[in-house]
Amino acid sequence: MEKLVFILDIDYLITKDEKPVIRIFCKDENGESYTVYYKNFLPYFYVYVEEEKIPSFIEKIKETKIAGAKIEEIEIQKKEFLGKELKVLKIVINNPKKVPKVRKYIKDNFEEVIETFEYDIPFYRRFLIDNDISPSSWIKVVGIEKDKKILATRIEKIELQKIPKMKIYAFDIEVFEEKNSQKIALISIVGNDGFKKTLSLEFGSFKIENCEVFKTEKELIKKFVDIVKERDPDILAGYNTDGFDFPLLKEKAEKYGIELNIGKENSKIKTVKRGWIKTFKIPGRVYLDIYVYVDHILSPTIKTEVLTLDAVAKEFLGYGKKEMSFEEMQKIFKEGKNVEKIIEYNVWDCELVLKLLEIFLPQLISLSKITYLSLFDVCRNTYSQLVEAYLLKNAFKDNQIAPNKPKHEELQIRRLKTPYKGAFVFEPKTGIHENIIVFDFRSLYPSIIVTHNISIDTFNCEHQKCKEENKVPELNYHFCTFKKGFIPKHLEFLIEERAKIKKILKNIDKNSEEYKLLDSFQYSLKILANATYGYLGYIGARWYKRECAESVTAFERFYIKNISEMAKKFNLEIIYGDTDSLMVSNKNLTREQLIEIANNFLNLVNNSLKGKMELEYRGFYIRGIFVKRREKEIGAKKRYALLSESNELEIRGFETVRRDWCKLAKNIQRNVLEIILKENDVNKAIDYVRNEINKLKNYDFKLEDVTIYEQLTKDISEYKQISPHVIAAKKAIQRGINLSKGSIIPFVITKYGSSISEKAEYVLFAKKEDIDIDYYINNQILPAALRVLSILNISETDILKGTKQKSLHQFFKF
Repeated sequence: MEKLVFILDIDYLITKDEKPVIRIFCKDENGESYTVYYKNFLPYFYVYVEEEKIPSFIEKIKETKIAGAKIEEIEIQKKEFLGKELKVLKIVINNPKKVPKVRKYIKDNFEEVIETFEYDIPFYRRFLIDNDISPSSWIKVVGIEKDKKILATRIEKIELQKIPKMKIYAFDIEVFEEKNSQKIALISIVGNDGFKKTLSLEFGSFKIENCEVFKTEKELIKKFVDIVKERDPDILAGYNTDGFDFPLLKEKAEKYGIELNIGKENSKIKTVKRGWIKTFKIPGRVYLDIYVYVDHILSPTIKTEVLTLDAVAKEFLGYGKKEMSFEEMQKIFKEGKNVEKIIEYNVWDCELVLKLLEIFLPQLISLSKITYLSLFDVCRNTYSQLVEAYLLKNAFKDNQIAPNKPKHEELQIRRLKTPYKGAFVFEPKTGIHENIIVFDFRSLYPSIIVTHNISIDTFNCEHQKCKEENKVPELNYHFCTFKKGFIPKHLEFLIEERAKIKKILKNIDKNSEEYKLLDSFQYSLKILANATYGYLGYIGARWYKRECAESVTAFERFYIKNISEMAKKFNLEIIYGDTDSLMVSNKNLTREQLIEIANNFLNLVNNSLKGKMELEYRGFYIRGIFVKRREKEIGAKKRYALLSESNELEIRGFETVRRDWCKLAKNIQRNVLEIILKENDVNKAIDYVRNEINKLKNYDFKLEDVTIYEQLTKDISEYKQISPHVIAAKKAIQRGINLSKGSIIPFVITKYGSSISEKAEYVLFAKKEDIDIDYYINNQILPAALRVLSILNISETDILKGTKQKSLHQFFKF
């Protein structure tokens, strides 16, 4: 039989005779689930041996059982390694789990072995790369089918730009405190097929549709397991479920002797590590924690730095969570009144996750297709891991051997290297400016890499022409121009493919499914392209080359300085420039005159740039404010706010978009910016701040307004410097809260303690009357407001005592 199916997940099994069987979980065009089994692929790695000793080495090992594994085949192959040709041995063995042991034995016990390669590539990825099959794509399976299980004899890649109908479920847990321990109070599960269910412990008497009540946690958790198995979702998703929900579920399940066998074929969840993140794998189901994806990939490009579900939902959907404080939630659980409200709150969180997945899932699928990583891995990988996966796939296609990951000693050497000089930055001209033109480079760093062929295999070649024509400014480096480098070659594909897609998108209905898929694909290409520069200088990278990363910033400085000289010829004053943006103005020109000159300047610049480099016009802004550094008079990098012609604020670097400031301080700062830039009224801004301080003094605020959020970036025990969020986390853990590396800690500063850290309290255990009002006035509200107002010579005294009346007119840079 032949069957067309879409890959959802992939892993492997080991048979009794220790042979691997690839297992692929799929959906067909009608939404039916299938499991494909494929036996005809074995694991391997490469061994580089002194060439004259290859025959004798093969004789030594070909019949030997090493580390309990059988060598199935040895093949001599010619490969390229960092620009040089190598003759290597491909060692094929019977069991993927024993590859590391076999490799180690060979490396340690045969002196003729110079190096071993590609022994640490996961078996599922090895299969996909070698067979040119990307996850999250369609394949044609030929084989024998029985009961939706297919024993495949052949698998072929099929190009289809569509996504099958998938059953996607989101879940969320709410807890309450009882005798200083944490108890699961609710688990809500919502599906894109209309399924909706809440599992609740008994809390007084209440009636709500689709809610089932249980006397014990044990019964509640068992029911959750049953629902997942019965409803059989293809994707199970949540928000920060790696950091909170699943660790808690696992802890409780172990306590009550419950098996969390919610995977396909009755398999149990597995605890795995992806970098420093501990996560949970559900065999056969795609489990996505979209918080991790937002944190790792989307956070640098979104406005909010507070990565709560509420903030992220508001940015992407335009609306957020339902209003409910920790205090109110705990009160409801204790009193057993108005439980319906908390259930609605819990269910709505699941709804938000499903809505966000409508946006993020096409992106994840696109990244999966490009990198050959499973959706599970794509969701949890960092920029560098995504780039490396993309390069690994293309290394095989180019008949290249991938460099090994650095060992501990090599990592230490890389860490100790002197930091190289970064990008050139025009210090902001502090103050308020009007009529501002903003330019952006189109993919500046990627275009520099491609234009100048910057790659580890082209570095400092022997050609005199290259030394003269492609020398790096300020440095004694150059790159070959005769042979395309490995990294520029595949980076150029990303840039060109994205440009093609963006042209196609102009002629497609934005509301169509085709538009959404193509737009997600071009965005994924952008992510990989922009991350490549950082990968070159990342000490954990296989294709690491500090000199390559250093060369990119050297070329950036060269081009930026040249462009600044051109700007002077057009009488354009540079207000600010940072890496790939340039902001200019001319106080003597009208809007129309300025735009005309800016376009002439843009044409001259682009005619002077080489290769893929291009400067783009971003827009005209009515007004902007640029603030000074703390305790210095020169401007602050990446700290400005612009007012667009559509009356919208674009804010960078202020506390209003940072995670580590409370909501009240951020709101005050944003409102001050709006009053200054939109209304031109400095006195109104001062009065507003003064009024907010008075409200705080009168305890006219919500606890969530003064909550600060910080992330645990390592285990609690690893912290040497004890900061407020760590102390708050320790206090919460002692009271039974389940927190670990990666958890976001919501805390407040109370009156109780001799230092700020000692005063920190996990918000769940704080009350409004506990709050240290003076701390918030002096360390949150005033600094946030003065970050803007100090540029207008407004002082703390002016705000607190009202000593001056100011006119904003004097602060404009005319």
